[in-house]
Amino acid sequence: MPSSYFDAPTLAALDGTGAPSPMGMLAKTVLLGTLLNALAPLAPQDIADPGDAGAIGGLQSGTVRLVSGAGGETRTVDAPEYPGLRLALFFQTDGGGNVAVTFPADFNGAGNNVITHDTAGEVAVFESLYTASGTLAWRLVANPESVPVSG
Repeated sequence: MPSSYFDAPTLAALDGTGAPSPMGMLAKTVLLGTLLNALAPLAPQDIADPGDAGAIGGLQSGTVRLVSGAGGETRTVDAPEYPGLRLALFFQTDGGGNVAVTFPADFNGAGNNVITHDTAGEVAVFESLYTASGTLAWRLVANPESVPVSG
């Protein structure tokens, strides 16, 4: 068995000729690109605030800088697609209204699935983890400002 998925015998086998070739290099590039694409969701990103009644996707790690208008607003968070994702909700600008963020399932032991930001500077951090039933769910892992939870 090859010591690496990217060594010459493996690439030659992928090419089908038994010798390194441009097709083998193409295979190496494709394999590397596939690996990098698979890891990309775990790299933190700046996730755009979708605005009132908008949805925050569950495909990548990152920070959402929430901005509220004068009235109360809502956001929803999609179920996570991968284990190990981190999602930070940072209430950057308080325009006078709160921002209630609803998750698809409870995120703590108390069964809460809504967190409501009401003061600029608040942050709450969630991580996608497996539950006892084997499904992925967001779990509240940090809430230093004690952002109110409900639901």
